[in-house]
Amino acid sequence: MALGKEIKNKTNQNEETTTKQPLIRNTIDPIWGFYTEASPGLIQIKTKGATSGVWESDANLAYTFSAGYFREIAPMLKIKAGFGLSGYKTTLTGSGEIVSQPLVDIDNDTYIETLKILSAEHTINPIYLNVPVSVEYGTVNISQLGYYIDIGFEYSYLISENNTTSGTYSTSGYYPQWGVKLENIPELGFYTDRALDTELTLKKNILSIRAGAGISLPISGVLIFKVGVAAYKGINSIGNGKNINNDNTISEPISKFRTNYAYNPLSTSKGNKPLRFGIEFGLYICKQVK
Repeated sequence: MALGKEIKNKTNQNEETTTKQPLIRNTIDPIWGFYTEASPGLIQIKTKGATSGVWESDANLAYTFSAGYFREIAPMLKIKAGFGLSGYKTTLTGSGEIVSQPLVDIDNDTYIETLKILSAEHTINPIYLNVPVSVEYGTVNISQLGYYIDIGFEYSYLISENNTTSGTYSTSGYYPQWGVKLENIPELGFYTDRALDTELTLKKNILSIRAGAGISLPISGVLIFKVGVAAYKGINSIGNGKNINNDNTISEPISKFRTNYAYNPLSTSKGNKPLRFGIEFGLYICKQVK
């Protein structure tokens, strides 16, 4: 009996020793430091709501540069925050015919408007100041090859925009009470091949979700190189939602209808969110390791 008890005690001691044995990684990990990142890629403005099917955005080049601070908050887990710049240039191309709900002209007569957009283009070229905050999981270290996965948010503030517009539109009105269609009568707000003259502007504040993944490679005792892929998805629309009325021959409801399709195709709140994919590369500058 004594021998059996002794064996059980030794077994329990061995199990406790095994349980308490810490996980050992043969790496030298950064505790805190600084980072720089660059991410060239492609961006597309995803249009939904009123402008969907009328205005389309092709994929165009975009870029992001950022730098900031990182700190380990748990094994294999870091928090990162910084500042940066981003920008892109893209063209929204519009073409199509849209029929309105019943509207009222300046004489208070009800009619149905047909709006035709012909080979119209809006080119936008914004530059943003960014504040990215993210959480990173992985084995980034200064002793061997590692990997990382990160996710977070990026706040962007518009600091520059350069927008241009080209193309024409035509409007006509069908009056069901008389069974007639009126065209090219400027005093009623009906035009043929009128040049688009808009005041398209962008929102000052944008919020995006950011995610990335890749590998890291130590290049010295304090520097770690990383390369991977990154994606950004806008949470809110880039358009400012402004209803433009630069025609004193039309009422506010008519102006709102035309704004959504011709004057300001970024005015709707349901869409016009940027979606960007690209590669990313950067450096970790490790100030303290363990």
